[in-house]
Amino acid sequence: MKFASFPFLFLVCFCSWGQNDKKIDSAVIAKYKTKVIQYINPKPDSALYYIKKSFKVAQKSNYQKGIADTEYLYAQYFRRTQQTDSALYYFQSSARRSENEKYNIGAAIAYNGLCRNLYLLSKFKDAEFACDKALLNINNEDELSYMTKADTYTALGTIYKQQDFIKKAQMYFLKVDSMHIKKSLRPDVIAAAYQNLGNIYLGFDDFNLAESYYVKANNQFEKLPAAAAEYYMSTNNVELGKLYFKQQKLNLADSILTQSQKFF
Repeated sequence: MKFASFPFLFLVCFCSWGQNDKKIDSAVIAKYKTKVIQYINPKPDSALYYIKKSFKVAQKSNYQKGIADTEYLYAQYFRRTQQTDSALYYFQSSARRSENEKYNIGAAIAYNGLCRNLYLLSKFKDAEFACDKALLNINNEDELSYMTKADTYTALGTIYKQQDFIKKAQMYFLKVDSMHIKKSLRPDVIAAAYQNLGNIYLGFDDFNLAESYYVKANNQFEKLPAAAAEYYMSTNNVELGKLYFKQQKLNLADSILTQSQKFF
C-alpha cells in the first residue's frame, strides 16, 4: 500500500518564507499564500487566482525568492489539477531559481516536491536524484528544514519500498523515527513513516512490531483535522485488520475492517 504525506505539507509552513527580504512584497505574497492554502484542495481555480497575484507582485520588483516561492505554488496547483508535465516544470524551475539565489530551503522544498511527483510516475532514479538534491540543500536544523529532511527521508523510503529494496526503505523510515524521538515532527510526517514501518514489519511476519507501528500511526492521525484523520485512520486500519487476521484475532479483525468499510 502506498502512503504519501499530504499535498499541503509544505504549503502550511510556506507563508513564512522570505520574511526578511523585501519585507513589503514578502508580506503581500504571504497573504496570498494563505489564500492558496485555503483553496488549493477544495477550489483549485480560486487558488490559481491568488498564485497569479503573488507572481505579479514578485515579478514587478524582480523579487527572485518570491518568484521561486510562487513557482512552487504553481507546481502544487498543477499537481492538484493533474497537469503533471506543468507541475514538474514548475518544481524544477523553482528549485533552480532557488539554487541560483542560494535560497537553500526553497530549493530543498522544490526538489522534495519534484521527487514525490517523479516517484508517482515510477521514475525512481530521477526521483532519488531529486530527493538527494533536497537533502544537499538542507544546511540547518530549524523547524522547516528539520521537517523537510524527515519528509525527504520518507520519500526515499517510499522509492526503495516500491522497488522492493525493503532493507534500504526500512533504514530511511527508521531515520524518521529517530528524528521524531530527538525532536517532535508534525503528525502527518511521522505518521507516514510509522505506517510504512508497520507494512514492512508485517511483511517480515513480525506481528508485534507491525502492530506497534500501526497503532503509533493512528495516534498521530488522530491529531489531524477531522476529515483527514478519519480517512487516514480508515486506510491504516485496513492494514491493521490484515495483521489481526494473520494473528487469528478474527473478532478484532472483523470489527476494525467493518469500521473501515463504512468509511470507504
